Amino acid sequence: MHVTSLTSVSRKRHRVAAAAATLLATSGLALASAAPSHAVGSYIDLACTSGAGISDAYGGWGPGGGAGGAGVFSADQCPGGGGLHTEMNPTNGNIVGAYQGRGWVFDAPANTRVAGISANLGGWARAFDGISRGVVSVDFSQSGRAALLTSANSFWPTTLPLYVMGLNDTSISILTGCDGSSCSANTAWFSLYAPSVVLTDDTPPTAGAISGAAKDDTTWKGTKSLAYAATDVGGGVAAFRLYVDGVQQTAHIIDTFGGHCNVLASGGGQWTFGYPKPCPAGVNDTEAIDTMAIDDGQHTIKATVVDAGQREATLWTASRLVANHPPVNTQAPQYAGAPTLNPVVGAAVSAANDGTWSGPSLTITRNWVQCDANGTLSSCAAIPGATALSYTPTAADVGHRLRLLVTATNAADSVTVYSAPTGIVTAPSSVETTTPKPTDGTDGAGGKDGSSNSTTTTTTLTAPALPVAPVDSTTPHTFRGRVVGEASGTACPQDKATLKFEHVKGGQLKLSNGKASTAQVQLTCSTTGKAIAGAQLDIATKVGAKAAVAADMSTDGAGHAVLRLAKGASRAVTVGYRMYADDPIARATATLNVVVNSKVSLKASRQRVRNGQAVTLRGSLAGGEIPKRGASLAVQWKDGKRWRPFAQIKTDSKGAFKYAYKFTRTSKKVTYALRVQVVKGQVDYPYVATASKTVKVTVAP
Repeated sequence: MHVTSLTSVSRKRHRVAAAAATLLATSGLALASAAPSHAVGSYIDLACTSGAGISDAYGGWGPGGGAGGAGVFSADQCPGGGGLHTEMNPTNGNIVGAYQGRGWVFDAPANTRVAGISANLGGWARAFDGISRGVVSVDFSQSGRAALLTSANSFWPTTLPLYVMGLNDTSISILTGCDGSSCSANTAWFSLYAPSVVLTDDTPPTAGAISGAAKDDTTWKGTKSLAYAATDVGGGVAAFRLYVDGVQQTAHIIDTFGGHCNVLASGGGQWTFGYPKPCPAGVNDTEAIDTMAIDDGQHTIKATVVDAGQREATLWTASRLVANHPPVNTQAPQYAGAPTLNPVVGAAVSAANDGTWSGPSLTITRNWVQCDANGTLSSCAAIPGATALSYTPTAADVGHRLRLLVTATNAADSVTVYSAPTGIVTAPSSVETTTPKPTDGTDGAGGKDGSSNSTTTTTTLTAPALPVAPVDSTTPHTFRGRVVGEASGTACPQDKATLKFEHVKGGQLKLSNGKASTAQVQLTCSTTGKAIAGAQLDIATKVGAKAAVAADMSTDGAGHAVLRLAKGASRAVTVGYRMYADDPIARATATLNVVVNSKVSLKASRQRVRNGQAVTLRGSLAGGEIPKRGASLAVQWKDGKRWRPFAQIKTDSKGAFKYAYKFTRTSKKVTYALRVQVVKGQVDYPYVATASKTVKVTVAP
């Protein structure tokens, strides 16, 4: 909410400075008290020229004069002709006594001072007795300095006394009058055209409280909000500025203040407005910062406000990591040369490159992995120390295929890709040929080779990735768990295991909003179906874009493990099994999509209204995980058997909403059925879209 303070303006009356003059010069004489070159802390008021008018609650131009009153003003007043006009006629009783004058007074707004004035002055004075006695004075009320301005004209006399008595004052009066010698027969007028006043604002704005995601989040992605407040006692709070590493990124007017705070010009860096106090004394606003316009990386961010004179105050400054552009791979790593087709122990296998990547500030790491005879990804295990673009197979690789694992990492994320598998590694031709390990001839479908038949889903949930475990040469190659019915230490045939969620269809489980549940997984050897007991499983969950790795759990004597599903939003849960202690990645995985419907409450402020009255709908979304921007809702009414939307609204960041609707077209008594529907396709709101209950409102004409 913008805070303003209206102050009544008292127009000062000033005595006409005693000065003799024969005639008032024609237009064209510049009344210029040397407006200063631009410095921070000043701005220009063009109230008349801009068409804003002469009257303003914060100061500005107004009529003034001595005992003779305010004078007679023609229709050519500001703003119509861009000038201030007045005349005096003693024969009509407008002048009483000597040195009485009338004209215009400028009062500076509170907490500002006049630094300069520029205008064009014109007019005339004539006495019926042939003696002209017009007087024009310019009075800066608080200073004694004076300057005499003159103008040459072929028709009028050459000297015009205009008294400029001081700068940096709070009030100016420009009056015309007579010197008392022949007031009864004197008629005079003058006009002040396009007056331009330079005002000094000595006090910078004061910053208030700040809040929002921009302040709270140390990592920036997408749009971040910054709510702030600020006040200013002079020309008002004008603009918001955002700096990134000391360079201005954003600058704009915060509140136009009914059009007063619009900048008319900015010549020489100095702002020109159409009002003496152009901008609001206080602002409460929220800035939406588009972090996509900032390069990824660590930056120093500073937000400021500036007043009408461009004095600046810091709202908030901090260091933030901008991370909008994760690595993108457009081509997997490629091999160099034919040896990859038939790799042999002792002969190096080389990759030509790490693949093709895009994204800012990438860090590339790589590791060769040993896979089964099919090259199935779930079977691959990292080869310790093999982190270069080339790798020389050893006897331990015989019967396996190799791949190069490449991971690109930056501030936004890490992405891993694999090369295509090599041929099966064989021993040198001088050694007896080794027969490849037997396979079942499948490609991993149907739950084989560590895949799961529970990964099919009808939702848009994305399966979270399990982390790669660090291993080194000292990690033992030992089987993790115990195959039921086999001696301790016996592994699964062909090192294949199957992990799946039981009692679910299509890999999906529906969970009621606000309810918890459980899910059961089973781990078995793929070729024999025997359960694996005492095996440690990794668990990762992903709610929307938020991924997290949960604590591990172990299988029981039947190869089962029960996973607790807490109440909350829709999520994807991935469970993985690392068969050996030195496996960096899981050999068997299963993913379950937990689908939760949204839950919307709705109430109407009243059930009966008349045409022309409004009803307010209030409610909220249950379950949390509301995006900071709010969730989008469609307000609908029932037309026969169809629901038709008539408005789209947003909740606040806590899920609450309020919407008022005024009925204006009801000509007969009608009962309307109303509801709100969660808009589908909101990627940052992890619930299935549902509608609220129906409320009914009866409207009479």
